[in-house]
Amino acid sequence: MKTYEDKYQRNIHRMYSNQKLMNLNNRYLTILKNLQKGKSILDVGCGNGEFTKLFFKKYKKVYGIDISETALKLASEKKILTKQVDLDNCTKLPFKSKFFDTIICTEVLEHLITFQGVFKLFYEILADDGFLIVTVPNAGWWRFRINVLLGRPFYFSSDTFIELRGRNNEHLRFINVADMKRSIKPYFFIKEMIPQHSRGLSGFISKFRKPLAFRLIYIMKKEKTID
Repeated sequence: MKTYEDKYQRNIHRMYSNQKLMNLNNRYLTILKNLQKGKSILDVGCGNGEFTKLFFKKYKKVYGIDISETALKLASEKKILTKQVDLDNCTKLPFKSKFFDTIICTEVLEHLITFQGVFKLFYEILADDGFLIVTVPNAGWWRFRINVLLGRPFYFSSDTFIELRGRNNEHLRFINVADMKRSIKPYFFIKEMIPQHSRGLSGFISKFRKPLAFRLIYIMKKEKTID
């Protein structure tokens, strides 16, 4: 069986060398726009750091964690401070308590066997007044709902549906707004949800009903007290 590291080494240039990714995917620009300036930020699942390096615009120190040693070597070349972490087998992140002003976790949770436990880990290393920003493909997308109601296959063979399930079917979890709200308790609350607008009908619908958006950017704050 091919490991994640094998897949990464084989596909890394195809995945990240195309600069059109920046133009086609506006979520990183939206995240940057909503970031507060601070001392330190952590990018969870930083990959080779191609997007992570943008955070130097607002933070003095940029950290990244990833499961791939190959990716982290490339991220380190961009002055990102890296550590190798497997979130599915992690009980404590290798950072001091309340160390980060901001934690970014974009397009990671859907790859984990159990993603609920990571919020406790994030809570421990995020400053009390810090921000956690999470993005995931939205399982509550309006076209998903229609497919279920009409008895259609959950996915069509289009680029949009490939992105939602993963090009190699590597997405293990499908998360909607209700799942997210339940999973972050008692550590975080959602301060804001920002739909990633797509063109056409999806963009129009998401402006009025955010839980029906194709993808959501969750901006979260720590709960003041936890049980």
